[in-house]
Amino acid sequence: NEAAGGWTVMQRFGKINPEELNGDQVHRLENVMTLCHGIHSLFEKLYVWFEPSDDDPYTCSVKTSQPSNKVLGLPETFTMTTTDPNFPRPSPDYLRLHAACARIANLSGAAMYVNSMYRYFDDQDILENDESSATMALCNWGQYVKEYGQ
Repeated sequence: NEAAGGWTVMQRFGKINPEELNGDQVHRLENVMTLCHGIHSLFEKLYVWFEPSDDDPYTCSVKTSQPSNKVLGLPETFTMTTTDPNFPRPSPDYLRLHAACARIANLSGAAMYVNSMYRYFDDQDILENDESSATMALCNWGQYVKEYGQ
């Protein structure tokens, strides 16, 4: 079962409980960041990732698939802030998992493959408002691999 395998990876490597991202929970503030369109596109395609510091999990190093951040006009580090302490900042655990996926994708040459998956998912309706969202996304990923993975 592809969905179960995806959840296992998230739990073991990301220390993320699947319920945190299921149904409406996927839209919680810990899973949200505001990025300009160009950076968001590079982030979701795994060409840019943020590595939280061990000293302060809300201060991140900016990493890219390019030899230098200056190519993209990005800073070396940034600190996530909030204007209201009642609103949580993005989860460092989610950023660490994204960073691990991005490093692996870029080191293995899989980033281009990931981009083809994004084009495939653009045609899919996977973010439902019930508890099926996260499982549906992982099942669609499994279907994509079956159809295009070879």
